[in-house]
Amino acid sequence: MTVHVPHVLYTCLEECARQTRRSVEDELIDVLAEAFSLADDRLPKDTVSVLSSLETMPDDALWQVARDSHLLVRVEALARLKERGQDITPLLEPITA
Repeated sequence: MTVHVPHVLYTCLEECARQTRRSVEDELIDVLAEAFSLADDRLPKDTVSVLSSLETMPDDALWQVARDSHLLVRVEALARLKERGQDITPLLEPITA
């Protein structure tokens, strides 16, 4: 997946990443995950249920969710995999047909 962001936003992400000694990718995933917090009662109940189940899913199930789910669930699954030390870069690359 390729995401084009305004230069000023990228600069902010880059600065945060530098300060926390993390990648820009990690910062962006955290920002997205926070923006779509599980505490947000605007989300459909079934989405909240799926999101809360990600915590205890085994890695192979998380990989499947990260490949096949809607954006919010996919971002959360990617964040969980990254936290577990998995290399998620293959799922972040553009899809070529």
